[in-house]
Amino acid sequence: MVLAKLVETMITVFTNKIFLSCLFAWLLAQLFKVVSTSIREKRFAISRIFALGGMPSSHTATITALLLATYLDQQITPLTIAIFIIALIVIRDSFGVRQEVGKHAKVLNKLAARRTEFEKLEELIGHTLPEVVVGGLLGILVPMIIYLL
Repeated sequence: MVLAKLVETMITVFTNKIFLSCLFAWLLAQLFKVVSTSIREKRFAISRIFALGGMPSSHTATITALLLATYLDQQITPLTIAIFIIALIVIRDSFGVRQEVGKHAKVLNKLAARRTEFEKLEELIGHTLPEVVVGGLLGILVPMIIYLL
């Protein structure tokens, strides 16, 4: 009985167009980072699959996919409006706040370069405007394809 309910829930989740839109938008954004880094650095950069920052913004792609898929599924509802507000916060954060954190990390890494007991900070944390725009376009494209299928 419990196993049957679990299987039913998994089928429901993995056939849900909103979930699939978010999953594939995130996955495509992250795979693009792996492929582009692998080509640029001439090595297989699988570590980029969960990396922050870079082209395109997976945060923007995912939240945009969530917003559009929810709209396509439910039209304008309080849920759609709430997701829109969260999308504005996430996109602003990925472009602004996290970019500033990346700049601070660069400065701190330069200051700490002479000290061996400091672990280097991740510098590629935030996104540039083009990275956010491409992430947004990906987040629009994926749900449109999924909802057309």
